[in-house]
Amino acid sequence: MSLPSPILSLDQIPGLRQRRRWVVFGNSGSGKSTLANALAKPLGAPIVRLDALRYEPQWRPVDDSTFVARTTHGLSGDAWICDGAFGPAAQVAFHRSDIVAFLDTPSWRCATRVVRRWARYRGTQRLDAPLGCFDRLTIKMVWGTLTYPRSRLLHTLSLVPQTTPILRIATNADIAHLLNTMTLPVLNPAV
Repeated sequence: MSLPSPILSLDQIPGLRQRRRWVVFGNSGSGKSTLANALAKPLGAPIVRLDALRYEPQWRPVDDSTFVARTTHGLSGDAWICDGAFGPAAQVAFHRSDIVAFLDTPSWRCATRVVRRWARYRGTQRLDAPLGCFDRLTIKMVWGTLTYPRSRLLHTLSLVPQTTPILRIATNADIAHLLNTMTLPVLNPAV
């Protein structure tokens, strides 16, 4: 599958620190919310959590038109970090972004994180979960995370406009490099 926008490494994307509208994209358990939280401070941007726009209490999904309208409104500002991109809102998020961070995390690691997250937060409200939605764990969910084809992630990335770079993040070292790049002080050569 060819993508309209190439998947790049950190050093291949110019003006990274000037990009103000980020989509953090990946499989369930890939670390989207964690990375969004880490980017929020250096970017000085609010996090828009698509799960919170998609789901009502008890994980009841809103209809697609409501989801798209909420996403369009949530991503109307000049600076934001979109936590996730899925369903009919993916295209809205990708087309409004100026960079997509693709967490290319192995499925076994994602499934392990889903189980750990459930064990840590079961019975409590997670800060990054929609109001009234508690972590749930089923064999189907773990199996779905384990077997989710990378080709489906790449298919979703095919919605990213040609002019929007896709940053591939595959390791913890990649995350550390990104966060270090985003938080380094800007040196003024005139001083």
